[in-house]
Amino acid sequence: MEKIIVFVSDSTHALQTLAPMCQPSNTNGGTNTHWIVVACPPRLTRHISKWLTHSARLQWRDKWSAKIFANLTPLLKGAGNQVETLIAPGSLVEMTDRLLKTHGAARVMDARLPLAGQEMQPVTREQPITPQNHRVLTSAMMSMGTLMMLVAE
Repeated sequence: MEKIIVFVSDSTHALQTLAPMCQPSNTNGGTNTHWIVVACPPRLTRHISKWLTHSARLQWRDKWSAKIFANLTPLLKGAGNQVETLIAPGSLVEMTDRLLKTHGAARVMDARLPLAGQEMQPVTREQPITPQNHRVLTSAMMSMGTLMMLVAE
């Protein structure tokens, strides 16, 4: 049985990424797949989190993750496939190491939605860290604004 660990933060993006792998033509000679889906909820801002209790934050994470899992599990539960769902508690690298120790050899996929201007933490130790340059985004937006003003005149 092939094991695949998938980290997700957005169900629409994950569905687009995982749909080709779930097609009947892509089955490996009838072998079943054990999907381990790890939800990566967004961090609450400092202003929101100071008004919520710890249990309310955990409840929000559970509800957010349940929506992700409800969208993904029907696609992944194919002919004999198993789906295991987890919520990432903190460091994704440590979570990946723990899962690989528990389940043995497995493929690791990063199906998280990249957000503009935010640095994503790596999923494995081998994954390169690509720092995003915030100045590039800011200068691009300023030049686009200048161009729009010139066109408007």
